[in-house]
Amino acid sequence: MPFNNPIVAGLTLIRSAIKSPNYVAGTSGWSINRDGTLEANSAVIRGALSAAGGSLLVNDDGVTIDYTDVFNVRHTIIMSDQGFSYTVNDLNDPLITKSTTITPQGVSVSGTVDGGTNTDDASLSPGGWNVRNEVDDSTMYTEGRELWCADPTDSSKQTPYIQRGTELMSATATSLVSVNVTFPEPLPTSFSLPTIMVNIDEAVGTVPRAWVARARNISRTGFSLTIHSVDSSNATFSNVGVSWLASCKKN
Repeated sequence: MPFNNPIVAGLTLIRSAIKSPNYVAGTSGWSINRDGTLEANSAVIRGALSAAGGSLLVNDDGVTIDYTDVFNVRHTIIMSDQGFSYTVNDLNDPLITKSTTITPQGVSVSGTVDGGTNTDDASLSPGGWNVRNEVDDSTMYTEGRELWCADPTDSSKQTPYIQRGTELMSATATSLVSVNVTFPEPLPTSFSLPTIMVNIDEAVGTVPRAWVARARNISRTGFSLTIHSVDSSNATFSNVGVSWLASCKKN
C-alpha cells in the first residue's frame, strides 16, 4: 500500500527536500534538495570529491585540486607538508605545460612552449638561482653575487657577468677620497676586463654637487674607487654610499 505522502517515487525525490530534525538554513543540520543542492555542516568523504570540471582530494598525502577551465586548460594544485605545486596543461595542445613548485629547498618554475619543442625553466634556492632557455641553449645562473649568461655557440647571445656593491666613503677637509674595492669573486680569466659604473647614492646636500665618482686601475680582482671635487674645493662628510656595478662578457 503506497504512502499518502511519499518521499520518493522509485529513485526520484518527490518532496522539495529531506532535512535533519535540527536543520536551520545557514546555521545547523543538513538538507538534501530536489534541485540537486546539498547543505550540511560537515562531511566525511572517503576518496575524491568530484565536481563539474574538476575534483578535490584530501588525504594523508595532502590536498589535490584538479580542474579544467572554460578554455580547456587543466589546472592541478597539490599542497602537502613537502611543499606546493601548480601545474597547467593546455589540453588543446598537450605539449604545452607550465609548472611552479615551492619546497623547503627552494622554488622552481618551468614551461614547455613552441609545440613542446622548447623548455624554459628557472629555480631559486639558498645556493643561488638559474634560468635556462632551451630555444638558444643559453643558461643564466648565479652563485653568491655572481651573475652571467652564456650561450656556448653564439657570443652575441651572452649577457654580462655582473658583480655589484656599495662602499661607504668619508672626507675631512679634502677634495679627493679613494678606496680600493675588491670584487667578491675574481673575474674568470675567460672574460674581458670589466666595465664599471659608479654612482654617489646620497641625496643632494650630503655631498657637494661638484663631486663626482670614478673607477680607476681596473683589474680582474678589483679597482680603485675615487670621488673628488671637480673644482678642487675641500669638503667634509661621513659614510656616503657610493654604489658600483662591474660587468663583462666572455672573450
